[in-house]
Amino acid sequence: MVSFLQFFAMPETALGSFPDVGEYVGLTGARLDGAEMLACGLATHFVPLEKLSSLEDALCKATTGDPKIINNIILHDFSNKNPTLKEKSHYFRLKTINSCFSRRTVEEIISALVSSVNKKCTRGGDKNMDDWISWTIQALKKASPTSLKISLRSVSTYHALDFIYIY
Repeated sequence: MVSFLQFFAMPETALGSFPDVGEYVGLTGARLDGAEMLACGLATHFVPLEKLSSLEDALCKATTGDPKIINNIILHDFSNKNPTLKEKSHYFRLKTINSCFSRRTVEEIISALVSSVNKKCTRGGDKNMDDWISWTIQALKKASPTSLKISLRSVSTYHALDFIYIY
């Protein structure tokens, strides 16, 4: 369960460590807000800020610990299934993220991002997209090169494994 108060980020590569999430968030350290977490499947429920106190009261009054009943309280009485994503949400850049971050190396990812900017410039670019791509490239360049390479390799290896070997 999330609201606009929660953020999700994996800044490990900026700190020289290794994240355990997907390519884009893991490599750039991008912060996702509650609406983005719900849209991306990282959260199952979104509760608007103005309903948090009422939800807390309802959960305190619940006389059961049954997860189905608790889930129904959250989902049916307090949850917003379609919170508004901000105009500059990472979610609106999924096509570019999927295209650029599916590359095999960090250098190829950066090259794909630069190519995206160049293509957009020749077609009359979107200022928000240009700013986002610039931020993404800078985030990658500021991060530890070793962390980026190990993290990308780890995620790529994980994706290539058969289900039986993962569990």
